[in-house]
Amino acid sequence: MTWAASINDMRGRRGSGRFQAIIDLTSLLDVVFIVLLVVICHQRFGVEASESRAEETYQAAEAALAEAEADRAAAEAARAEAENARDMYNDRNDTFENISNYVSIFTIHADYTAGKPEERFIRILGADDDEIMSVPLTDESEEAAFSALGEELTSRIESAEGRPVIFSINLDRILYRDEIVVENLLTELEEAYDNVIFK
Repeated sequence: MTWAASINDMRGRRGSGRFQAIIDLTSLLDVVFIVLLVVICHQRFGVEASESRAEETYQAAEAALAEAEADRAAAEAARAEAENARDMYNDRNDTFENISNYVSIFTIHADYTAGKPEERFIRILGADDDEIMSVPLTDESEEAAFSALGEELTSRIESAEGRPVIFSINLDRILYRDEIVVENLLTELEEAYDNVIFK
């Protein structure tokens, strides 16, 4: 049927002179249903995608929370360890500061200047590395210097009033002959006094 025939057919069918239009809605309904189906599918897949993204976000947040908890636990453990180390350090310092009330510690140095063994010194250092005595040691003054060392050590032992007195020799840059003389002096003092320890 042609376009002209369909218009004539529309005019003459009812017998009236009025124009009546017949609209076929089948194609329109097909299009509407297809659009509706696309919208519903899109929403359904959009919701599933949103749920999937939400689940991924939730899992990522839980993983970050677990990592933050682990970091917090590690930080607390490190803090506790640091506090323990600080307490131990303070206790050690207190003990070291108070040890001089109970024990006298002295180190004898009979060292020489690097590269110049003729420039020698005898020094006595206390527990805090404070220098108590320093005497130059030359071939001419060797006997007087060792005698002064013996007198100073004896006065330190007697002033300790029975507390233990510990002597040691620093063996860095010491001539063998000086080491022997100092060792003999300290051995004599150890034998003469009960409170002397020579290490």
